[in-house]
Amino acid sequence: LEHAYNLLHAQEVLHAARITHGDAKKMLDAAESLQKAGFTSVTDVYTSKATFAEAEMHLAKWTAEVAIRKGRLLQEMGFSADKELSIAPLSQFKPPQKEDVATLIARAKQKRADLAAKAAKLHEAHAMLEKSYVSYLPKLTARVTGGLNHFHHDHTKSGNYSLSLGLNVPLFSGLESIYHSRMAFADTQISLEELARLELAIASEVLSAHKEHEAASDMLGFAQEAAENGLLAYEASLEKYRAGKEHMFQEVSNALQQLALARVRYSEIKTQWLTSLARLAYATGTMESV
Repeated sequence: LEHAYNLLHAQEVLHAARITHGDAKKMLDAAESLQKAGFTSVTDVYTSKATFAEAEMHLAKWTAEVAIRKGRLLQEMGFSADKELSIAPLSQFKPPQKEDVATLIARAKQKRADLAAKAAKLHEAHAMLEKSYVSYLPKLTARVTGGLNHFHHDHTKSGNYSLSLGLNVPLFSGLESIYHSRMAFADTQISLEELARLELAIASEVLSAHKEHEAASDMLGFAQEAAENGLLAYEASLEKYRAGKEHMFQEVSNALQQLALARVRYSEIKTQWLTSLARLAYATGTMESV
């Protein structure tokens, strides 16, 4: 799931790179038009060409990155890296209901399969310990048998019954019972410690995933706002530059760079939000809900 989110992130960054590439081309076209008309110097054209070349390099980089991350996802799924694969873009996620850490930890203790396995191992160790203790005690056995004999020639029938009781008192078994008891007790203590250690590890994992998800949720709205404001600032500065009211170095180039960074940053924060949600679901044993 995390590989899938990373691929979606790369696809979004590639889409943003294409848009930025188009914006850089608009800026270059505007600089060339103004330079031909004599309103700006050739320096603006050179700067625009450099910015456009950087946008082309960024586009080429993320085109390759999409292919690489797609190959990693295919490999994780057990397919060949060159297999065709299409992933639909994510729809708008509805944020999950906020829960406190104690509730999430309690759910993890109920849902985590590895914790259930450790608990089962502890129960098994307790049963073996109880069995070793019982082996010291005397054992009383009872046996009852019954039957019916039928003789064909004289047509007589006779029943036979027997009842037997046995008492087994262990006197000496070469210390075997003591060794078994000590081993069973040690296994019980080990299983108990392993269970406690796993519970602590799960609690720490849930806490970390919960805080990461909270931070990503808080940053997601700010990142979206920054991208939207960056687009407005770039469009406004480009219009003023086309009208000859601004210099390239002062506003338009910086606005384009800030816009490109804001787009990438928003995609990164959204990916962090999704992966933190997946980690939280994994930590609480509820991956099927993601």
